[in-house]
Amino acid sequence: MFCEWSGNHVQLRYDDRRLLRQYTTRLPVQCAQVTGEGNDARVSVTMTNGRTAIYAGDGRLIRQA
Repeated sequence: MFCEWSGNHVQLRYDDRRLLRQYTTRLPVQCAQVTGEGNDARVSVTMTNGRTAIYAGDGRLIRQA
């Protein structure tokens, strides 16, 4: 799995480029990374103000710091 981001949107994709989930943040995304597979994945999104949000592969917000 991998992440693509542009502006305020992060897309979580399978290796064959099928879209699993899209996340929207309040601020522009600086970087994003994924660990795990499918709904068990964890997506870490860092925004331009330095804050980080961690999402589950099923779309739940786990933590925001």
